[in-house]
Amino acid sequence: MTSDKLSILKEKYLSEGYTGYKVVNIRCPKDGTDCSDYITGIIENAGDHTIFSFDTGRYLIKSYALVKGKKDIIIEGNNSTFLQHYDSQNYSENSSHIFHIEECENVVMRNIIVDSHSATQISGTVINVG
Repeated sequence: MTSDKLSILKEKYLSEGYTGYKVVNIRCPKDGTDCSDYITGIIENAGDHTIFSFDTGRYLIKSYALVKGKKDIIIEGNNSTFLQHYDSQNYSENSSHIFHIEECENVVMRNIIVDSHSATQISGTVINVG
């Protein structure tokens, strides 16, 4: 993501009242590569009050991206597709979800497209839509 696009994103969130947030850009190294650990590592090493901005693209998730113990974060997908891995021959390597979020407060997820090699089921609690 260019610095101009990051500036526009920062301005957008500042106008919505998200002051004091830092922006961390995430770009999967190579299309078709499992991005689960890569994304987890970036999120794990960042602090609270962070906007995780994904470059628009496809992100293959073979296990899941862990988001643990974070407060006041935004996961901005920028209309990226997160492809859930499914292998009908090897069930032990299948992902049951894209993001595993635990022990967090105030997590916002925006502009994320979830896809799979097969039909999936999605569960969770939606607190607010808007």
